[in-house]
Amino acid sequence: MPINEMLAALEEEGKEVCKKILSDARVQAKQVNKDAEDAAAFLEQELIEEADTKLNLERSKVFKVANFSVNKVVIEKKEEMIKSLFDKITETIKVQMQDSNSSRNILKELTNEAVSIIKSDKKELIVSVNKKDIDNAKQIFDDLNIQCRIE
Repeated sequence: MPINEMLAALEEEGKEVCKKILSDARVQAKQVNKDAEDAAAFLEQELIEEADTKLNLERSKVFKVANFSVNKVVIEKKEEMIKSLFDKITETIKVQMQDSNSSRNILKELTNEAVSIIKSDKKELIVSVNKKDIDNAKQIFDDLNIQCRIE
């Protein structure tokens, strides 16, 4: 075989080897690109899920703070209403206490309610009153048929 034919055959074989190497390189490059795209998609999904989780936590915190603030305002308003109500009741009782009949009836009702709340297994109920009200207190407890010691 002449040298020219041998060179031509080697050149042809070299071209085939180069084509095979390029073909394999393209296949590998496509696989590397696909793997990189898959990895990027996976990382993107993880980042989206992480961001979503953080967003949900932050949203939850905001709602909790808002709910706390609303509850605080509601409680403050209720306290204001209760205070206002007690102030009005106190003022009404003060006015009614000016009249001895009304004051006696009020004291009788309050005493009856208080005793019914604090009744227990105690053998003796001890009541402390202002010295000027001792006689009135004795009469009220007698009217209510409540046994107690008045001091």
